[in-house]
Amino acid sequence: MKHIDFIDLIDAKTENLHNDKLLFWDLWCVEFLFEKIKDLNNELLFNLKKVNELLWKLNDKEISINDLLSNDIIDLVLYNSEEDLENLNEDELEEKALYEIFIAYESILSNLKENGEVIYNCYEHSLNYIDYEIEGISITTSNANPIYLKEINSQLQLSEKLDNSDEKLTFLNRKMYR
Repeated sequence: MKHIDFIDLIDAKTENLHNDKLLFWDLWCVEFLFEKIKDLNNELLFNLKKVNELLWKLNDKEISINDLLSNDIIDLVLYNSEEDLENLNEDELEEKALYEIFIAYESILSNLKENGEVIYNCYEHSLNYIDYEIEGISITTSNANPIYLKEINSQLQLSEKLDNSDEKLTFLNRKMYR
């Protein structure tokens, strides 16, 4: 499949996901990136793991949006992480994953803060990481790389499930199709 065709397809499949399903989708997409970090240990990662835990609690209805946004870690990540971000070396795969996590969560949190709902689609962050890992995803020609194909197939499977099912997916489902 050409990447440009995948983008069109996944956009169409996810554009009508409602807040609850979109939050699960976003967290599921970011989970891929957390799995890529094995040896990195720094304050930004520590803080993003806390945010991850809170967002999963929001997804699972254990906390409200207000509870999430009133947690000090949210402002710390949103407003005090610039130096940490600038110090990342995106040429290192784990740091590239951390960068993509930060960008995804910054967007999710900003939308929650401004709009009170999830309106951000995180599918591209795992693909940005894969693009670097495999040294380029072709936009206009078919991609046969198994790493790329596995991820887009996983995304297509989950998007289909979310589109056709009323099942409430939770933290326990975070590794579904992977």
